[in-house]
Amino acid sequence: MAKLKITHNNNGTPTDAYVSPTLVGGTHFGGTGGVTTQSGFQIQPTVKVGSNTATTGNILFQKGSHKFRVSDNANPNNIGTCTLVNLPTPTVANTMSIQVNTASLGGANANAYVSSGASTSAYITYNTANLNAYSGPTVGQFVFGTGATGNVTVTAINATVGSVANITVSYASQTFANLTYLTNTTISTGFMASRITNKYVWDFGSDGSLNDNISGGYNPNRYRYHLSAPTAAATGQFVQVASA
Repeated sequence: MAKLKITHNNNGTPTDAYVSPTLVGGTHFGGTGGVTTQSGFQIQPTVKVGSNTATTGNILFQKGSHKFRVSDNANPNNIGTCTLVNLPTPTVANTMSIQVNTASLGGANANAYVSSGASTSAYITYNTANLNAYSGPTVGQFVFGTGATGNVTVTAINATVGSVANITVSYASQTFANLTYLTNTTISTGFMASRITNKYVWDFGSDGSLNDNISGGYNPNRYRYHLSAPTAAATGQFVQVASA
């Protein structure tokens, strides 16, 4: 198992801040763990340490292929060993997630499929000229940055008209007021990491080394990553791992 390199503050100077001198989209190929208040960019997980509320956190060191020692940003004294799960916001004690973006959708707008009150689905349009993508949105992916509570997923890829693309998303029943700020903004689509090293990240395309309640099956997909927007084949294909 390749251990994830961790950035440390050495008398005010970060050490092991990156693993490659190669720049992709303004950031180095790959990424490191570490406390995210240090200068530069470190991988940003969402962690649920014990019974504490899930929140952004810090990777302190690696404990196994799918486990890390982490702290949470709400209280740095909340430290625990957490396992990666396939949820944007972990709900079980001592689990964590790492967001991976395969597409950044610029010029996005949302409209619910009901005129008022609670809804469970909406369509989101975005300008293809403002698309940065390793690959475009696909059915089953998570959608990040909509403002909706809970998990938001892509349920359909609709027709593109001119430069305006259209996807349908679903979410737990809630009033559409949660999404009203989604006007000409940028959102992302992608997946959660089942494993990560300094240069590669794997999805949950079902990794049999994890428990059945987390994932089932075999052969997760592996991706090269960096910490800025996803890039297409023309510039070398890289997905984006969330960072701070």
